[in-house]
Amino acid sequence: MQIKLNDKCSHMVFYISLLIFIVFIWIVHSMYYPENMINEKDNNDLVFKYPEHLDSRFNTMKLLLNSRKDKDKIEVLWEAIIMVESHKNPSAYNEGESAAGIGQIRPIVISDLHRIGYVNWSNEDRWCPQSSKRIFNKYTSYWISRMNLEDTYENRARIWNGGPRGYEKQSTIKYWSKVKQYL
Repeated sequence: MQIKLNDKCSHMVFYISLLIFIVFIWIVHSMYYPENMINEKDNNDLVFKYPEHLDSRFNTMKLLLNSRKDKDKIEVLWEAIIMVESHKNPSAYNEGESAAGIGQIRPIVISDLHRIGYVNWSNEDRWCPQSSKRIFNKYTSYWISRMNLEDTYENRARIWNGGPRGYEKQSTIKYWSKVKQYL
């Protein structure tokens, strides 16, 4: 059985489809060219033309699109950190700090991750290079977010070296200088 649409109905379907397509193009365009979506007010504050609830959706989509780039950035920093920590030696051990593995992870990092809800790891995971990288990423990501910091190489490296408040400790500046040499 075939349903035949009259001309009025088919035109309506066409215009609705066209409207949906135009909205889709606008959304995609605003994701790639957000500067076109911004107005400057008299006091130089920036105001987005679209509603605030849409702004968070656009940011979520941008994060998904840029997640590969972010993973590459984390990889670059991780490579620099493991050069400083162990010269890429997964068997490295610092008895004075009980720091183990390629990232020289101390037991306090594992305890801290457990305390904040990441119970996937044990002290034995410090010896596994893949687990070490994930531990580094979870630990530094959590504290960057929790402390409301800009996600930079420096903040991540200094937190990795000095703990949650490592980004403000004088003692982590020298460590950051070493890491920068490998970036």
